[in-house]
Amino acid sequence: FHLPGFVGRIGRAIAQRRLRASCAAVWGIGEWAVEGYRREFGDRLFLNVPYFRDLSRYLAIPREATREGPTRFLFSGDLSRRKGVDLLGEAFLELSRAGVEARLSLLGDGEWRADLQRRLAPLGDRVAFLGFRQWSELPDLYASHDALCAPSRHDGWGLIVPEGLAAGMPVIATRAMGAARDLVDVANGWICPPDDSAALAEAMAACAALDGPARRAMIVAGREAARRVDLPAGVERFHDAVERTLVHAARGR
Repeated sequence: FHLPGFVGRIGRAIAQRRLRASCAAVWGIGEWAVEGYRREFGDRLFLNVPYFRDLSRYLAIPREATREGPTRFLFSGDLSRRKGVDLLGEAFLELSRAGVEARLSLLGDGEWRADLQRRLAPLGDRVAFLGFRQWSELPDLYASHDALCAPSRHDGWGLIVPEGLAAGMPVIATRAMGAARDLVDVANGWICPPDDSAALAEAMAACAALDGPARRAMIVAGREAARRVDLPAGVERFHDAVERTLVHAARGR
C-alpha cells in the first residue's frame, strides 16, 4: 500500500491474487474509495457503501440562521499533521490579521497541542483548546459553534463531516476526505485543496461573511446531505448492496 508506482502495484497484485482472480464485488467507503478500487481491480461490481451513523442527536440541534457576535469555528479530531490542524492554525492567524471577527475551538488532543498553543498564544481568548470530551458531550459542543473545519491532509472517510452537516453547520473541508467528496458542495460548505492554509483562510472568511438567508440555505442543504448517511438511509443502502452483491455472485458462478 505504501510503496509508490510500479513496485507497489506489483506487490499488491501478488498479495491480492486470489481476490483478483475472483469475481467478488468490492464495496468502497465513499466514492473516492470506489474510484481507487476500480483502478486497482478492473471490471467487476463496485458499490459505494460509506460509514453510517445515528445522526438524530445532531439533526435535533436547534440552529438559528441569524446571529450576532464573532463566527465560532470548531475543529474536532487529533491535533496532528494528518488532520491538518497546523494549517488551520495558520489560516486562523491570517483571518485574525485581516480583522475578521471569529473564534476557534480545538476539540481533541495530540502531539501538536503544545506547538499550537505557543503559535496561537498572541490571539488570547480567541482560541480555546477544549481537550478530549466524551461522546455524549459532542452535540452540545456542536450546538455552541457556527461552522466545522476539517482540514485533513488525508482522511479515508471522516465521520465529523456528516456530524457537522447534521448539526446545521457549514463545513470547510479538503478534497482529501472521502466524506467531503461525497457530501460537501457549494450549497453547504467549502472544499479546499489539502495543504493550503490560504484557501482555508479564504473559506473561513467567506463563512464569517454569510448573511442570514445564505446561512439558512446552508443549514437546510447540509442537513439534507447528512441524511444520506443517517442510519435509516444506511439500512436501505446496505440492504441494496447485499442484494446486488448476491445477484452478481450468482451470475459469476
